[in-house]
Amino acid sequence: MGVEIKLISKNNAKNELKHQWIKAVGVHHILDIGANEGQFAKNIRRYFPNARIDSFEPIDHCFDQLKNNFITDKNLYAHNCALGEKNEKALINVNVSSESSSLLAMTDIHHQNYPNTDKSVEKEISVRRLDDLENIVTASSKILMKIDVQGFELNVLKGAVNTLKLVEVIIIEVMYETLYDGQSTFDDLNDFLKAHNFVFSGIYDQELSPLNGKPIFADLIYVAKKS
Repeated sequence: MGVEIKLISKNNAKNELKHQWIKAVGVHHILDIGANEGQFAKNIRRYFPNARIDSFEPIDHCFDQLKNNFITDKNLYAHNCALGEKNEKALINVNVSSESSSLLAMTDIHHQNYPNTDKSVEKEISVRRLDDLENIVTASSKILMKIDVQGFELNVLKGAVNTLKLVEVIIIEVMYETLYDGQSTFDDLNDFLKAHNFVFSGIYDQELSPLNGKPIFADLIYVAKKS
């Protein structure tokens, strides 16, 4: 009959509902900033099968794995750089737990909560302003921007003020505990995004401390305010 029948678990049904409203916004371009090996891109691709995804990852071995994971995805473009407030060369702390790698130094609070993150080495990477990159966004883009850069989120936003005008939804990581020296705070991010006409609209995901269950960081949702 040309009809495909699938068993949908309660968890899958919840995830479908979780992304339904984002799809309804009309997003067709995803900026995956802090891609690591493509975990977010893999998940979001299920809900946006035809969207263009631009993934940014500065650490070479993660970038290579990212490309390999999406070798058959012709609509995902991988960029081997970090994003920030200015164009420069910088040292990133590459951690044995690659998802914890950051341009900022870890604090003792981080090591206490995640003891497997006690080893890092510095490597030079390229940092670029998103607004200065060509052939990424167009005037007709309707963007979902995800930022997960271990405390460097405000720097990314400051280098993307023009791109933000084309963004419909932002999913951005914020830390409730000081896991990195000089990290962006909730007030930093909230004040900046409010000033650029975004409204805090909920929590996408949240992580609890393995020590005591206290919320330690989360991915927050911001939506562009309509005039």
